[in-house]
Amino acid sequence: MQDFGFGHIVGDVIGGKRGQTGGTKKLVLPNSKLKTYSPRFLLERPNGGNNLDTVTIDQKIKYDPTQPDELLNKLLAGS
Repeated sequence: MQDFGFGHIVGDVIGGKRGQTGGTKKLVLPNSKLKTYSPRFLLERPNGGNNLDTVTIDQKIKYDPTQPDELLNKLLAGS
């Protein structure tokens, strides 16, 4: 939504990563029997950038996460 200009990320600092992974593959190492899990594929945003960077917020609004309606009310009020 943000990359194509038809939506904005609104809220407080979230710390979420820009990229995503899809599915996981399990591999058991033959000698040690350790189990490993890795993503099958990586999804990148259309505008590029580093997948490990955090999501950029377009409009920062501080709110109390224990009050779920507070963010929406502040956004509608034009904060």
